[in-house]
Amino acid sequence: DLAGYRVYRSTSALTGFTLLATTEATSHRDPLEGVVYYRLTALDRAGNESAPSASVALPVLAPVLSGTITGESYLVPAHSPYTLATSLTIDGGATLHILPGVVVRVAPGAEGIVVKDGRVIARGTAERRITFTSDSARPGPGDFRSAVVIRARAGQTSALAHVTVQHGGAGLRLERGGLEVLRAEILA
Repeated sequence: DLAGYRVYRSTSALTGFTLLATTEATSHRDPLEGVVYYRLTALDRAGNESAPSASVALPVLAPVLSGTITGESYLVPAHSPYTLATSLTIDGGATLHILPGVVVRVAPGAEGIVVKDGRVIARGTAERRITFTSDSARPGPGDFRSAVVIRARAGQTSALAHVTVQHGGAGLRLERGGLEVLRAEILA
């Protein structure tokens, strides 16, 4: 007699959870800020609520990107546009999730996102594409080296869908590992 779910959010893994939404769906969208924690409960038709689930963290990266990430991380529309002054390396088996509607601005001459040991999952939608573009005041062809470079280990497959790359020397580069691309636009 499941009737729906309640979604709770906090900035702490243990306390301070407040009701965010009540939904019948098995998914919920939230404009994220920083690292946030979620708990879920189930509701029956009589209004009885289950015990809360364990806390689940969602690590959201800050709008200025650089260095290396070694754990699961997210780029979300609430922080968009993101800026890459130098390359951002994915290492240590990490996964970088880029959510629909995110814009990544790459500095002139930068290499973009480099997948060394891990993967990038960037699945936009037809209505909310993911865009990689130049951070130059006057963008032009070849402003940055590439949006995404895959140098991953065997068996690690990255995925890009409904992605637009503008002003890159090479939109996507695959050197090692796997890459699944669906509906990508690469423009000068």
